[in-house]
Amino acid sequence: MAAPLLFAGWRVLGASVVGTAHRRADKPCQDAHAYRVLGDGALLVVADGAGSSAYSDEGARLAADTALAALVEAVQLGWPSGEQIWRLIFESVYAQARQAVLDRAAQTGANAREYACTLLCAALSADLLVVAQLGDGLAVAATGPGEWFVAAAPQRGEYANETYFLVQPQAVSHVAVSVYAEGIESLAVMTDGLLRLVLDVPSVTPHAPFFNPLVSFAHAAPHDHQANDQLADFLNSDRVSARTDDDKTLVLAVRWPPSAAPA
Repeated sequence: MAAPLLFAGWRVLGASVVGTAHRRADKPCQDAHAYRVLGDGALLVVADGAGSSAYSDEGARLAADTALAALVEAVQLGWPSGEQIWRLIFESVYAQARQAVLDRAAQTGANAREYACTLLCAALSADLLVVAQLGDGLAVAATGPGEWFVAAAPQRGEYANETYFLVQPQAVSHVAVSVYAEGIESLAVMTDGLLRLVLDVPSVTPHAPFFNPLVSFAHAAPHDHQANDQLADFLNSDRVSARTDDDKTLVLAVRWPPSAAPA
């Protein structure tokens, strides 16, 4: 597991853990995540493999890694500020991630559907948050201690209990990009395995008591791999597993040093 990254500006922690249902079935974790802290911002990515697809864990890992690499390349010459520019960037990022997964399927001779996954990406700077969503992941952000809002809500497909996957023919056209021109104190991106714990679905409102202690932890946690391990332990804990048997991923970014004590 990657060590947490600590830089002036942002601290990012992340973990993906296998759900109890997959553990009982001796299946791998089908979630994946990736992140990078840069001198002028942070990039966060989570992917969730479709449970019924044979190689969705590979699809999710490849999609997350490809998307992060594409984002890093897109911002290496400077941090874009225009909304239209970000939409073009994410269109390219998702197209590259999709092509990488399709290429892997072609190399193995498998149907692309066997690598199906969702993909959620976020770019975070001192005064800007951009989130791109394809699928049923979730991003929540706080403008101040405890002041959480939904930055990217789960997408639903044409039918009930259906969402969009990266390998679908028109996937890139379904990517929703949201731009928030404001300072963010904390950002959490996650796969749908945590929805029952973190979101009031009818009102689409984040459950602040879930996130506030995590922000406190991120501010106080040790500056080595133990922080990510402790986050994974929390996601694997009995009180979390009692609410969801799905794979779970959480990537959390907080301002560093914190501008105010978290609630």
